[in-house]
Amino acid sequence: MSFFGINLASRTLQAQQRALEVTGQNITNVDVPGYSRQVAILRSVTGPGAEVLDQAGNPIASGGGIDVALVQRSHAAWLDQSAARLQAQVGHSTAGDRAARGLETLLAEPSDTGLNATLDRFLTAFGSLANRPDEPAARDAVVRAGQDLAGRFSQLTSGIDSLKQDVTAQARDNVTAINDLAKQVASLSKQIGQAQAAGAEPNELLDQRDQLIQQIVQRTGAAVSGQQGSEVVVSLGGVTLVQGEHARALELAPGSGLSLAIQGTGEAIPSAGGELGSEQEWVNTLLPGYQARLSGIRDSLGAAVNTLHQSGRDGTGAPGLPFFTSNTAGELSVNPALVADSRKVVAGDGSAGGGGVALTIAGLGTSAGSAVPQYRQLVAEIGSRAADSSRAVDQSQASLRQIEAAQASESGVNLDEELAQMVSLQHAYAASARLLSTYDQMLSTLIQGTAA
Repeated sequence: MSFFGINLASRTLQAQQRALEVTGQNITNVDVPGYSRQVAILRSVTGPGAEVLDQAGNPIASGGGIDVALVQRSHAAWLDQSAARLQAQVGHSTAGDRAARGLETLLAEPSDTGLNATLDRFLTAFGSLANRPDEPAARDAVVRAGQDLAGRFSQLTSGIDSLKQDVTAQARDNVTAINDLAKQVASLSKQIGQAQAAGAEPNELLDQRDQLIQQIVQRTGAAVSGQQGSEVVVSLGGVTLVQGEHARALELAPGSGLSLAIQGTGEAIPSAGGELGSEQEWVNTLLPGYQARLSGIRDSLGAAVNTLHQSGRDGTGAPGLPFFTSNTAGELSVNPALVADSRKVVAGDGSAGGGGVALTIAGLGTSAGSAVPQYRQLVAEIGSRAADSSRAVDQSQASLRQIEAAQASESGVNLDEELAQMVSLQHAYAASARLLSTYDQMLSTLIQGTAA
């Protein structure tokens, strides 16, 4: 009789206890976002008993019980890659939807305060003047409607500028958050490397780092590799942002547009995805494009009205003046001479009851290629983009939920499974304890018998 049996039973008891602790860890973290289920991998241990030889002639010791080889994290890398792509899509579509909604709110269409209604009132005022060319009140109404229209164009122009500033501010906040996340990822990578070098399994640290990386991906559309070890690499547009325990900071590059660079070096980031990519698209392309089209509509309308207004004679019989004037920024305003004396508003050719010019101006709302149909087309395009962005958010979020459900099935904690595992381990632990007790009794009997 030797102490080998006691050692075998003791080792097995400790292994079952460790496996029970892992199960308890799973149960206590069932509601923790991003936690990956852990599994204690048991292995058979060789012992010092009678030896036999394997095919290579090496000695094989008889069994020595079991121990925990490692505590493995249930994790599917391919699901991480799919989730990363969808997280970038969610970030991109969400930021785009936010900007589109802001632009829709600015346009306020359809409503009484929208540019379309303001245009209608302006053209209607000229229509009323055509019917009553000799009434001063009709000329006063045209001046007021022109002032409202010019003011609404100015509000939209400055509103788009403000929206660009808002989106840029959101991008700046994103960059600050990304830099903080990158530092945390690098710090965790250092801790993971130290733990792995010491032979530990830093599963909780890996889970925490995965959660941070997911946020970076959603904000930037970054590419990620090496997530299972300490040398994780996060790159943006081919430029490395995080490598192992080293992180570099982003910054908004100086200039009129929205561009990214590495802080300190000025190394340009050629492209980004996620929220930042969408914010760049809106600031650099979409909003300037819409603003240019709106300015074109304004300039086209102003030129058409001025040309017609100057073709007739005003209420004093003098040649018509330009109805609108503009400043260096292209913003319209009603000619101050007309504001000071509404008799200078042109209705027709100056003859009594003549309203042909006013009638032609009133018809600009229906004439092909005029500013009014162009503006309505612009509003329709913006509305369509907003609707598309909203659908994109719903679709990307639905797809991400499906992947997250697959991740939960692969690596999430199922309480029923864990409870069943716990019962099984309890029985194994009790059996190991019984084995240890039996060996102890046998050894005690042998010692007592020998002493006698």
